[in-house]
Amino acid sequence: MVFFFEFLGYRENDGGIPVILKFYLRITFRRSLAGNSRQLIARPIGNPIHSRGAVMKDAKANVFLRLVAFAVDWLILAVWGSIIFGIVTLVSGGYPQRPEGAWTAEAIGFLTMTLPFTLYFAFCESSRWRASIGKLIFSLVVVRRSGEKTSFTRALFRNAIKFVPWEFGHMLAQQAAYAGGGDFPVWLWGPAAIAAVGPMWWLLGLFAQGETPYDRWTDVRITRSSEL
Repeated sequence: MVFFFEFLGYRENDGGIPVILKFYLRITFRRSLAGNSRQLIARPIGNPIHSRGAVMKDAKANVFLRLVAFAVDWLILAVWGSIIFGIVTLVSGGYPQRPEGAWTAEAIGFLTMTLPFTLYFAFCESSRWRASIGKLIFSLVVVRRSGEKTSFTRALFRNAIKFVPWEFGHMLAQQAAYAGGGDFPVWLWGPAAIAAVGPMWWLLGLFAQGETPYDRWTDVRITRSSEL
């Protein structure tokens, strides 16, 4: 029989500020081999977890590193895009054929750029490295707020949310390109608003709170590997 208990305590950091700590303890009752006595085994599980205030303070200190790390990952995307463009150019003899319509162009862009890049982040952040290449360079990791490694499903959901404004921006660009000088469809105002407001919301949350809204929604945090 196994029980889990949670204990709260606090200590003062180097600046004399109290920091709440949370500990987990597993209590196991197990029969001995003889069957006539019981053993009580108690041991802590994982590392202490800082309070939300402490997590926020650490996250704010990592904002610049997160932005630089994302820039590195963006360079990887640029290299991937260049490879795709080179293959298409080679196969088409230097004259790539224009997609038939805006939705076809949107689907091609999604399947060759947005989806692979989203999967890249999801696979990397749920791997044993817990980080994309950019984050790995700067010793940043993506973990649950409890300090545990995030699952692939959670990492995929997090990055899908992150790239929704980007994909809506692609949709807007494709619709505008194929519309020519025609009227701007009313329904496009919704995706246009998301494409414009989304990135500003992400950045505002990052600079103001040290984490983005999609970090909170998926219960993850970005921290330095040395702080775990």
